[in-house]
Amino acid sequence: PDRPPVHSQPSAAPTPPAPPPAAVAAAEVEKARQWWADVAQQHALRVLAMSYRVSAILGDAEAAERDADQLQRLYRIDHALNQIRRQVENLHVLAGTRIEDAGRQVTTLLDVIRASVSAIEHYQRVQVGRVADLAVVEFAADDIIRIMTELVDNATRFSAPDTTVTVSAHLTDHSTVLLRVEDSGVGLDPLRLPQLNAMLAGSTPLPEATGQTGRLGLAVAQRLAAFHGVRVQLIA
Repeated sequence: PDRPPVHSQPSAAPTPPAPPPAAVAAAEVEKARQWWADVAQQHALRVLAMSYRVSAILGDAEAAERDADQLQRLYRIDHALNQIRRQVENLHVLAGTRIEDAGRQVTTLLDVIRASVSAIEHYQRVQVGRVADLAVVEFAADDIIRIMTELVDNATRFSAPDTTVTVSAHLTDHSTVLLRVEDSGVGLDPLRLPQLNAMLAGSTPLPEATGQTGRLGLAVAQRLAAFHGVRVQLIA
C-alpha cells in the first residue's frame, strides 16, 4: 500500500556559544583603550597645531625686537613653548601613534645631544663630554633625540639643583654606540631599579613599573627604543 509523504521540518540553526566572560571583558578593555588612544591623538594634534601657530608669531616678534632684555624674555617663552610641544609629542607616542617628522636628515651624535639638551627645562646644568664622531640615520634621528631628551630631563629632575649632568657618546668594542647620561642624584631604590629596567626592556607594562603616572618620560623612551631596537638601561 502507498505510504503518505513524509514532510521534514527544517532544523533551526544552532545557536553559537556565548563568548566566555573573560573574552568579553578583554574586548571591552581593548575598545576603551582604543577610544582613549584616539582621543589622545586628536587632542595632541590640536595642541600641536596651536603651538606651531604661536611659534610662528613668536618668531616674528623675536626678529623685530631690538631690546636685548625683551629679546631674552621672548627666548624664554620660545623655550617653554618647545617644552609644551615635546609633551604633546610624548602624548602621541604613549597613544601608539608614529610622529611623522618633516625635514628628516642624518644628524651627528653631537647635534643629537645638543638638541635633546635644548628641549629640557634645566639645560644650563648639562655638560657635554666626549662624543664620538658618528651620526644617526635620518629615519631614527628625531626619535633618538626624543629618547635622549627624556633621559637627560630625568637626570636633571632627580638630582640636586647645584650638580652637573654629563652626556657623552662612545664607540664600544662591539662596534655599537653607547650614549651615557651621568648624574649625581640620590640614586634609585634597589627594589625599584629592576622594575624600571624591566619596563625599559619591554618585559613589564607601564603601570606596574611607574606607579600609573610617575616617570612617563621613561615610558616614552621605552616605546621609541623598542621601535628602533635601542637598549635603554638605568644603573645606580
